[in-house]
Amino acid sequence: MTNTEGLTVAALAILLTVMVALGAWLCFRRTRAGGFLLLGAVLILWTMRLGDTLLFHFVEQAKAGQKPALFPFSLMARGDQGWTGWQMPIGEFMVKFIAAERLLLLALLAASLFLIARSLRRPKSREQERQGP
Repeated sequence: MTNTEGLTVAALAILLTVMVALGAWLCFRRTRAGGFLLLGAVLILWTMRLGDTLLFHFVEQAKAGQKPALFPFSLMARGDQGWTGWQMPIGEFMVKFIAAERLLLLALLAASLFLIARSLRRPKSREQERQGP
């Protein structure tokens, strides 16, 4: 990828992230449904992939033979499992970490949609109650 292509992709990513944040804010202002703010945050975090960046950094440390200092990443072991049995090979840790990250993001997405659905239910007005079904 050339520098121009890379800058174009980065600019589009920033523009689209701002659009998602703005859209979530406008939906919140119009409906006062707090789930829209959570939905916007989840969508932005999902695209930023901060967990992947951390995972890549600490996997490189583990491959170099260093023990990562941050807790879940410190479970990665290269070679010997140690006497505790809690350490796991790098590949197994990566699979479990990525699966947990995806499940967490999906749970947050489901929670935000649930909050939106719950807050958008409008009670029937007295006029609608008189008219019947």
